Order: sequence, then structure tokens, then C-alpha cells
Amino acid sequence: MSRFAPVFMLALQKNKTMKDKKGRRRFLQLAIDFLSKKSLFHAIPFIYVFPCTVATAFFSCTKTVDTSWQEVSTTINIESKSAMPVNSGSLDLFVYNMDKLGRLDSHSRQNLGWGFPLNVEVGSRSGMKRIIALANWPAEELEDWGAVSSLDGIGNLTCNLADDNPASPRMTGTTTITAGAASAPSISMQALSAKIKLATICCDFSGKVYEGLTIKNARVYLTNVCVNTTISPDDVPGTAFVNIGGYSDADMKAFGAPELLERNIYEDIGAVKRTVDISLFCYPAEISEDDAGKPQTKLVLEGEIGGRKYYYPIRLGNYTGGVIRRDITYQIDLKISRLGGDDPEATLQAGAFEATVQVLPWDNNDSQTVNY
Repeated sequence: MSRFAPVFMLALQKNKTMKDKKGRRRFLQLAIDFLSKKSLFHAIPFIYVFPCTVATAFFSCTKTVDTSWQEVSTTINIESKSAMPVNSGSLDLFVYNMDKLGRLDSHSRQNLGWGFPLNVEVGSRSGMKRIIALANWPAEELEDWGAVSSLDGIGNLTCNLADDNPASPRMTGTTTITAGAASAPSISMQALSAKIKLATICCDFSGKVYEGLTIKNARVYLTNVCVNTTISPDDVPGTAFVNIGGYSDADMKAFGAPELLERNIYEDIGAVKRTVDISLFCYPAEISEDDAGKPQTKLVLEGEIGGRKYYYPIRLGNYTGGVIRRDITYQIDLKISRLGGDDPEATLQAGAFEATVQVLPWDNNDSQTVNY
């Protein structure tokens, strides 16, 4: 056994010699010197001990695991006061890293199917995340990688009212989460557009020489309509307008759903108040002034009285504080008392009509919850 003592003594020294690079080099040099002086028989124990010793020395450490790449699932509660009909569109969820770059972590797209609520889990890597939710967005508009690959990019994403749909309006929402957390954060979805709703209408010409006449072949439409906006949660005023100064056939041809901006009233309008519940839509705008550079958005009633066409422009800014905000209903009850003007921009005599405008939630007394 005395022949093998140097081998075992050498192995036992590894705790003293393997702590740094200098010690490891010394260990290897001792092994080479020993093997160069001994026979193969003497080296057999060393051949067995050496790999075990080196493996123990080099790999007996604690491994640190990077959990930032661990995939987790998060449940999101999405609330919406903007009621959605069944089979009404889609929902895209974009998950972004909360760092300087704000890169896209994951994206999923769901069909809303039977409407709200839905139960969907959002997958992403762990850590702090920002979720951007887009409802009823055409898939082709989200295929531009530069527009959705970062928080800055998607924040500048714009849309055009001509591509919107009154049955399934575009909606957005956002929240910050800790991915994988047990508690379920919430997203409050908002419609990008405002709803201009004509609720009731009547025409009372009592005491006038044209008393008893009614308004025939009537329709209502919006003029000076803002048609572009971003997904920013702020009401950023748009810069593009259609139907400037009146109804434009050329502008309306761009709309896949022209009922966004115009609707017919098929029955004659008389002294008895009628409920019509006509909803038209526009994007946020500052409308405190009425000039060529910043025209007021107007709801225009057009119709025939005694065989002649008249117009009743209702300047919405006079009732809304000069602004139109998204996800809001501007509900109007209209009473006509005199003959209107000759064009949609006309300023009418006092008392020509009376408009009562209420600023309400998008769907008053209607709140739904979507579970994701």
C-alpha cells in the first residue's frame, strides 16, 4: 500500500490546491510528475481517482437559474361599458416588457364569438408587463411588425373611421401586470369613437302659417367629422375630416359602413314626439370653434317641408364644452319649431329648433365584464 500512498495523498490535497487557477495548475503538474516516474501498475489507482477528483472540483457549485425566460400564464379581467353584440369581432392582446426597449413579449388573437364574457389565459415570460388590448381590429392592419413590435410603435398606431363598424366598434384598453401573479388585474375597454344619438324628434309648427305641415323624406347625418385617431388612452384630437361643409358623396364612398355617418327617417315627422334611436359615430375632436381650419362637428337634419328642402344643423360643440370624447354617448332630443336653412352650415333664427343634449356613458346602465 505504501506504493500508492502518493496517489491518495495527492487526491486528498485537492481541497487545498483546487481553490484557484494556480492551485489547479499545481495539481495537474503533480499528476504529470508522478505518472512520469511510475509504472502503469502504479498509475491504475490514479487513473481512477483523477477524473473523480477533477469532476468534483470543477462542478461542485450552485447553478443560478434565470427565471426571466420562464413562461407563465396570467388571467386578466376585462371590463367594458361598450356593449357588444354576439359574433361581433375579435380581440388582440399584446404583452410588452416593462423595460427601456419595451419589446413585444407575446401576442394572441381571439374571436369574440358569442360576445362577452370570455375566459382566456394570457401567456408570456415572467416579470412586469404592459398589456395592450385591441378589439375589432382588422388583422391586416396589425401585420406591420414595426407598428406592433414595441410599446412606442403600437402607441402610434392609427385608425380610420371609414374602416370602423357600428355593430362592432374598435375598442382599446391597457394595464400593467406582474406576469404569473395570483391576483387577476383588470382592463377597462373603451370605444375609440363617440356616439351621437338622436333619441327623439318632433315637429310642432303651431301658430305658424305652415301649421300642420310635416317633415318628409328626412335623414340625419354628421358633417365636419373627424375620421382619424390613435389608440392612446387620451382623447388626442384628429386631423382628418370628411363631409366638410355638408354631405359629400365622394367622402362617403370610402366608408364600408356609411351608416356610421348617415341614417334615413322613413316616417313623416309631425307634432307627436317619436322615438327614433339613431346612432351615428365620429372620433374625438376639438370643436370649440367653427372655421375652415377647425370646423364644428354638426348633426344635420335634412328634410322636405311643403315640397322644399330644409336643413337643421346642430353644432355639437355648443352643448359639449367644445370637445367630443371617445366612449361617450351624446344623446339628443330634438324639437323643430320653424323652417330651417338653405344649407347644412346655415345659422338659423333663434327658436328654429330646441335640442336637449345629454352626455352619457357609451351604453347607459349597461356594464359587462370580460374574463381573460
